[in-house]
Amino acid sequence: MSHFTKVKTTIAQKKYLRMALDDIREKYRCEVFEGNPVYVRGWNGQKTACEIRLDLHNGGYDIGFQKEQEVYSMVADWWQGGPLHNFPQRTFIDNLTQRYAYHAAKEELSLKGFSLKDERVEENGAIRLTLRRLA
Repeated sequence: MSHFTKVKTTIAQKKYLRMALDDIREKYRCEVFEGNPVYVRGWNGQKTACEIRLDLHNGGYDIGFQKEQEVYSMVADWWQGGPLHNFPQRTFIDNLTQRYAYHAAKEELSLKGFSLKDERVEENGAIRLTLRRLA
């Protein structure tokens, strides 16, 4: 019986997803692998195909990302007794989404003629960007 669960995200661009994963991989002590496909490991040696796999070095369970229609879904074996049971899933998604939005906004605004003037992280963790448009 498979324990794999998919969590739909708002992440659509692989480029920014990969940049976000690179930003947070040290915090979660993981390695990022990409391929077509790579396999996410779960309970009892079961695997499922994904585009991106995070090896969490936790005894054989991974987190993966699969593109479904226009957005990516996060795939993992979150089974209650498994190695990911105590993994901070909500915090991970929040961190990932914030870093994804950061990279997407910076690049898209740069393409529209804006340059970064200042960047700071607020006490609550919010990132504040100050931009200027060159005329």
